[in-house]
Amino acid sequence: MRLCMDKFFDSHFKLKTSKRDSNDSKIAMVLTSVISLLIVGVLLASFLTFNNSDFLAFLNWSMCILVLALPSQRFIRKLIPFSADSAFFYSIIFSWLGIGFITWFLSHLGLPIFTSHFIRLVLVLANFVFNFPSKSRRNKLSRNVYLPLNQILLTILIFLSTFAIGVYFRSLKPEIYGLEKFMDYGFMMSMWRGNTLPAQDMWLAGHSINYYYFGQYLFTLLAKLTGIEPKISYNLSMAASFSISFTLSYSLIRDIVFYRIKKQKSSYQLIANISGILASSLLCLAGNSHAFFYRPGALGHGLVAYLKRFGTTTGKISYFYFSDSTRFIGHNPDTSDKTIHEFPLYSYVVGDLHAHMINLIFVLLFLIILFAFYVYLRKAETLLNENTLMYATTLGFLLGIFSMTNYWDFAIYFVVTFITLTAAFLAKGKNTWTSLLLFIGQTLMYFIPFLMDFGNPLIKLGLYVVACISTYLIYRLKKDSLTLAGFYLSLIFTVTHIFSLQMNLNMAEMPKSFKFVQNNSSFYQLFILWAFHAFLGIIFILYAFWSNREKIKYQLEKVNFIQAIANLPVENLFIIILSACGLGLIIVPEIIYLKDIYEVNFARANTMFKFTYQSFTLLSLVAAYLIAELVLQLTPKNSPENINSVEIFEEQKTGIIQRDKGWNFKYLIPVLACTMGLIIPFSYTSSISDWFYLNKDKSQRSLDGSRYIADLGIEDDSGNYYSFKNRLDLIDYLNENESSSVNILEAYGNSYSDYASVSAYTGLPTVLGWETHEWLWRTTSFEESSYQTLIAPLQREIDDFYTTSNTSIQLDFIKKYQIKYIIVAELERIKYADINEEALQSLGKVVYRSGDNYLIEVQSQ
Repeated sequence: MRLCMDKFFDSHFKLKTSKRDSNDSKIAMVLTSVISLLIVGVLLASFLTFNNSDFLAFLNWSMCILVLALPSQRFIRKLIPFSADSAFFYSIIFSWLGIGFITWFLSHLGLPIFTSHFIRLVLVLANFVFNFPSKSRRNKLSRNVYLPLNQILLTILIFLSTFAIGVYFRSLKPEIYGLEKFMDYGFMMSMWRGNTLPAQDMWLAGHSINYYYFGQYLFTLLAKLTGIEPKISYNLSMAASFSISFTLSYSLIRDIVFYRIKKQKSSYQLIANISGILASSLLCLAGNSHAFFYRPGALGHGLVAYLKRFGTTTGKISYFYFSDSTRFIGHNPDTSDKTIHEFPLYSYVVGDLHAHMINLIFVLLFLIILFAFYVYLRKAETLLNENTLMYATTLGFLLGIFSMTNYWDFAIYFVVTFITLTAAFLAKGKNTWTSLLLFIGQTLMYFIPFLMDFGNPLIKLGLYVVACISTYLIYRLKKDSLTLAGFYLSLIFTVTHIFSLQMNLNMAEMPKSFKFVQNNSSFYQLFILWAFHAFLGIIFILYAFWSNREKIKYQLEKVNFIQAIANLPVENLFIIILSACGLGLIIVPEIIYLKDIYEVNFARANTMFKFTYQSFTLLSLVAAYLIAELVLQLTPKNSPENINSVEIFEEQKTGIIQRDKGWNFKYLIPVLACTMGLIIPFSYTSSISDWFYLNKDKSQRSLDGSRYIADLGIEDDSGNYYSFKNRLDLIDYLNENESSSVNILEAYGNSYSDYASVSAYTGLPTVLGWETHEWLWRTTSFEESSYQTLIAPLQREIDDFYTTSNTSIQLDFIKKYQIKYIIVAELERIKYADINEEALQSLGKVVYRSGDNYLIEVQSQ
């Protein structure tokens, strides 16, 4: 097996050699090493304030994540050969996904292998298979491999530094309380208890989770790999989400800029690295433009105050809180069209371990592999070979991960893939109207079944496979680049659904009903939110066309306009596509929305939320690349590798050599303008300080997020106060004494409330938890009235159970839902003023008390 693998890598991946003995490289290496030691020293010093267990947990997770680079590095390095750090950090994420998917697949077969021991075994075996080649291969590697240690070390330090920062901020506010943390934590606790999948729904006993929880699964896998309980690993997961996304966005833009300059001179390495840091800062540390205009004291606030005096509907401008930037349209001023427009920093701050935030990690990995595939296609002479199939399969795998983690991202990034690959293949040759019609037919072959509801995912997958085979046969009949693009897109779409099949089999399909919007955002509102990002996105598109105007003009003499555009430089056209998609994601919620249970006032809230989150992502990356491009144009050009494509084209066309250019000062003003414009998104950053108590002299706490509710409580209608400390004691008892996943009963309640906390904090399924969430999760294409058919009947049964004196009704209920424990505590007494505690106690034995709260273990029937 290993010999076959070695032959595969030898035949497809030639490792480059490099002496790298220039003084610039040596100086860079020394400086990097010195900086590394300084940062490590600062990190160690900062953690002296941590307790020992938190510091060890940080080290444990750090080492575990870095070790994940080993299994897939050779494979990912082949996919992204131009990466400045030999695709080191991308390998970490791909290995994580690979090990996670293997465990996911086998666990869904009913095998009890979702355990720490098995996950560690898979990691060891993966390292053995991929990193212990034959003797001949080891000899080749010892002679040829060059590892850019300074760049790898810098990447590691960026990750460790941001991870440490993330852990520090999570320790300031570690509580797993508020918003949807109960849900996220409940998912993790449910999987922590189990050793098979699918995971049990902690808020609907007897059912598996009918939601996209693959992201929480991956972090639970890390928790099991390291042996650190979710009460701590939840906050480590939040910190890791931030640091991994920061490092990946840095690597993504750094590598695209490296590809752009095609030169390893030290000064240009600096530009590439700084552009990467700028990209990650814009994506992970900045916000939209709202704070620049609405935060009192910000530079743009005066403009809004001025417009308000002239009758513009601005809403309230005298007060600003950091969440206002995510709830502006429909909220200020208050209207019936309420929307959501979040971005990564807000997600990291509030601490919800949500699908859209987790999947950002995999989106960034997807984008660099999509770019690498695009580069390969533009250079390749043969467009159908093992390498292209490998790229397509990898993209399909990642889109499959999207569909299990955050389904919206699958839809969004398949469209991005569609546009990118179509552009790549259009550049490879002439196509006829017949080719276009066949391409449209190929697209409809898999898109029509996608829109239809069959009830069984296997039927859909079968249709996708048939479509894939059919698109290939069409290509064989009409061999041109466009029909080949149709085949690849069908292949990616099919592979996506192969990898997501297990989740689709265990989860009812969500409705796909689109409707036209009844309300629209005003230009003023869109400007307030997207002034910076949209403007720079548009500017890059205009700049790319202007800077390549001579090439486009020359191309138009031989091909049509679309093909002329498709032949723009690879990096320019790729960023143009990201810009256009980012702008489109802002526009789409102004036209259509996806119908869900939140109609009327919140009709387009979820659609705008999911679309603009990705718009923010794409346009942040574009903004960083634009600034890097302008800086490269500003700096002196003294070699062919650093002359832009238009200049090289002109030299080839005219024969006039243009070398040894000095500073191009016409780009100075655009560089300064864009740089000064960075104050707009970063105006948001300082507004998060109150959330973390930075201005309230609060001391650092621990990473244990489960302790906080002990300090909370609730009042009943009579003003009586009840502390949650006793409820936490019940939770601790169950976690310490109940190892299996048994059903419990506690009072249900509204979403975002304190109800269903025992099930969330233990992972033990209750009959009904957050009712609105279950209503949303159980509303499917075939069951659009789940509240009437499922939720409301459960509510009536639970109400009767807690208040009736009829023991037979209670015993039937216990048998029906297989209840082992009944919670009687403050929330149950508040919800049921006429609770019959005497009848409840007759059903079993009180095994634990804390204050007035107690836990009844039901007698075996």
